[in-house]
Amino acid sequence: YGLGVTFHRSGKPDLAVNALDRLFANASLQDVRSKTVFDQARTLYGQVQEELAKRQHPDAFKAVENLRAELESLSGYPVRVTDGVFKDKTSAIIQMAWKHGRDHHLVKHRTGLPEDLLTHQMAHELTHLQLEAEARKAGRNKFFTSTDRTEQPVLKRLEGDIRKLQRQGLPARASEDLMIALIRGLVGFLFNCPLDMLIETRLRQRMPVLSASQFLALRLGIQDALESN
Repeated sequence: YGLGVTFHRSGKPDLAVNALDRLFANASLQDVRSKTVFDQARTLYGQVQEELAKRQHPDAFKAVENLRAELESLSGYPVRVTDGVFKDKTSAIIQMAWKHGRDHHLVKHRTGLPEDLLTHQMAHELTHLQLEAEARKAGRNKFFTSTDRTEQPVLKRLEGDIRKLQRQGLPARASEDLMIALIRGLVGFLFNCPLDMLIETRLRQRMPVLSASQFLALRLGIQDALESN
């Protein structure tokens, strides 16, 4: 922790991050006094990552634009970017040209997202495109979804819960619609969560210039999820 503080004060945020990484990886809680050190280290880690993200931003932006150009060539469609408001706290999504019958891919990000975080979200969504374009080129792209046929057995097992909702005053149709929405949400999570982890691992390995904005973006996602719950 002392090394982290020293490097931070010396204007070397990259070395401060390395020192704090070692702390979190190797240090253990020895007694109650250690808690203060860990709390201060976590606060410092966030500050250092914010400084590092600003320092890395020009190079990160250039790397993401290069990825965008590469994927436009690979997929055969241009990538357009817009902002908007999401009902939930989603940071960004990508709509593939071939799924939406368009002559372009569309990345939509949350309005007001800081530039430092936007570079990471762009890289994340572009990597979704990269994986799918590579799979299509190899003839191995698959689409996973639930159907009425696969949902009905699950609804059958949830009949007790549906009746409980109805006894609490929720109409029958609304009770079933709620369960269907939960089923589809769970299926989407089971598919997307491992895929997102794969993407973040790939970004960590292949685009280290995004490391700080990646940390900040993932931290924001966790904070949003905790606030929603």
